[in-house]
Amino acid sequence: MKKDLRSMAGKSRRAPSPSDLPPGVYESFERQKQRFEGKSESELLAELQKYAGSVDPGEIERFRQSAQGLLDPKQQARLNGLLRRLEKP
Repeated sequence: MKKDLRSMAGKSRRAPSPSDLPPGVYESFERQKQRFEGKSESELLAELQKYAGSVDPGEIERFRQSAQGLLDPKQQARLNGLLRRLEKP
């Protein structure tokens, strides 16, 4: 059975706290969040384009396969378009 976000909704789970994470992970996340927070979609896509060709194609495909079942057809098309940007140099 595939996992999907809808089946997980409503299940009571304790949200992780920063103290649950290995040292430095939360701080790294916060720096990344601040770096991209408030940017427009075009700015984010330009940033993504900097990494085109540098991501292992196998990793891209594994991510695509794992995410496809969680998305509707419109979201899948959007994801595939974004991932194609990463595949091209």
